[in-house]
Amino acid sequence: MLEIKNLKQRFPDNTLALNNINCSIADGEFVVIAGENGSGKTVLVKHFNGLLSPTEGQILLDGEPVGKNLGMARQRIGFVFQNSDSQILGQTVADDVAFGPRNLGLSPEIVNKRVETALVETGLTDKKDRLPYTLSGGEKRRLALAGVLAMESDIIVLDEPFIHLDYEGVKQVLAYIVTLHKKGKTIILITHDLEKVLAHASGLIILFKGEIVFYGNPSEGIEHVSHYNIRKPFGENRKIESMTWLTI
Repeated sequence: MLEIKNLKQRFPDNTLALNNINCSIADGEFVVIAGENGSGKTVLVKHFNGLLSPTEGQILLDGEPVGKNLGMARQRIGFVFQNSDSQILGQTVADDVAFGPRNLGLSPEIVNKRVETALVETGLTDKKDRLPYTLSGGEKRRLALAGVLAMESDIIVLDEPFIHLDYEGVKQVLAYIVTLHKKGKTIILITHDLEKVLAHASGLIILFKGEIVFYGNPSEGIEHVSHYNIRKPFGENRKIESMTWLTI
């Protein structure tokens, strides 16, 4: 369980980025965080594993403050950022996936096993010896996911995972995200395009000017999105249940 209590974030220039954020995300959920540019989405999720420290409030992971054991929090909560290139550190695909487990001090046998499993789960086994920068955009996102899986993260946070991808790339990445959720991973996904993912979500958080203005069932939240400069999927009268464009 991830709990955010009375979170406030103020930047050095006195800008209030987040104000009075309260929410909780249970194990196994698929939560979408939506909001216009500048609403505080990325700032919020960077608190989940201590990439940012709150001005006020607490972030609890299974009842313990995240800051109490940052190493454990960052192992359990894996991030896939907008720019996949910024997460590529290895000389080959397999080497890149191995980077995190090696830094945990695991034995070569365990590292190799985790890498092999992660590559199979993301469909990258046949590309394990490739240079990461030669991969397509969708493959790079899958590589970032493989790195998170190799860390055996329970919670996967994805920041705009479909940005700059073509249709095939979006299908590939979404398919793997949905598969991971079905296998029990907790998914927290930031997006400005609800059409792609809301049919798979169990919860929706809408941020507006640094505050949560909706937190609950996507079927209810979809009626409010247009009030906060978020495009409503499939027109005014379509139901979430009828979204089929990328349903896996």
